[in-house]
Order: sequence, then structure tokens, then C-alpha cells
Amino acid sequence: MNIVFFNALSELEKARLFFPVDDFVFARIVRSEKDWNSFKQFAQQNHGQKFCAVLEKTDSRLVQKARQADFLVGILGKSPKHCLFCVQQKIDFLFQPFGFGRSAWDLSILRIAKQNKVNVGLFFSDVLNALPRERIKWFENAFFLGLFCRKMKVGLVAFSGAFSFEETRCQEDLKSFQELLLEGFS
Repeated sequence: MNIVFFNALSELEKARLFFPVDDFVFARIVRSEKDWNSFKQFAQQNHGQKFCAVLEKTDSRLVQKARQADFLVGILGKSPKHCLFCVQQKIDFLFQPFGFGRSAWDLSILRIAKQNKVNVGLFFSDVLNALPRERIKWFENAFFLGLFCRKMKVGLVAFSGAFSFEETRCQEDLKSFQELLLEGFS
């Protein structure tokens, strides 16, 4: 599975030349009811594809709407509050539970994630678009998270998170990236 944030199907047409189309899950960041309605309309026009609503807020109504529409659901783990909401609501993915600074997760959140079968998702595009100094901090946080995900037996999944075709990565690259984060350089 390869979660991408393409805005247009023209990006998918380019990607079809290089990647299996079934791998793609179209995602949108949903900040409000208006964003949700726009995304749902996009999904109805492009049926046959898989979709993922990525929430920025802890909004139970949007979670329910996305589940009713048979979308995957994820939440950006910008704070401990967001991470806790995600694992308690049994949302499919907790995306990016850290930034270029402090982590938003802790061991109790990972324990609940394991119980509720919530996977942690990381976007490769964040590494691509980061400044060199930020990239070092990102990898430090990602390796630390990978270590504890492996120890706690929580699923850690790498996605491209691409906003354009040029940022898209094949499944083998993402799998290698995921293994690197889980196993480290040992």
C-alpha cells in the first residue's frame, strides 16, 4: 500500500507507467467538514480507488463519517493528545507521531496502540522535503520510535506520502526504508 496526497488524477496517470496502480491509496488532510465534503465528492467521482482521510483534529464525527464511507482513517500525531485520541478510537493509522523536535508519543500510547491494533505510519516525503539539519533530527526520532515499535510489537509502516509523482517511491524502496527504521544499522 502506498499512501499519496495527489490532487489530480493526472499524477496517477504518470504513476501508472512505473508503479502498480493497486498500490495507491489517495489521501487528503481533512481539517474541517468542508474538507471532508470535498474529499468525499472526489472519492465518488473516482470510485474503484482506495481512500484515506488524514485528520488534523481530534474530531469523532469526522472519524465516523470516514469509516461509514469505507475509507481508511489516520490522524497526524502532532501532540500527545492527538496520539492518545488515535489509539483510543482504534483509528487505522497514527501518522508522524513526531516532528523535527520533540516526540508526541510515549510507551503508554504504544501499549494502547498494540491492544487496539493501530499501526504507526511514517511518510518518506517528510525526509525528502526536510532541510539537512531537520533530516538528522527526523531520523533520530524515527529510529527511536522504530526501536520501541519493534520492542512493543506495534506495526510501523512507511508510506511515500507523495504530493507529486516525483516524490512517489516504489514498494521495495518503502519496504527497505521501513526495515531500516525497525532494525537500525545493527
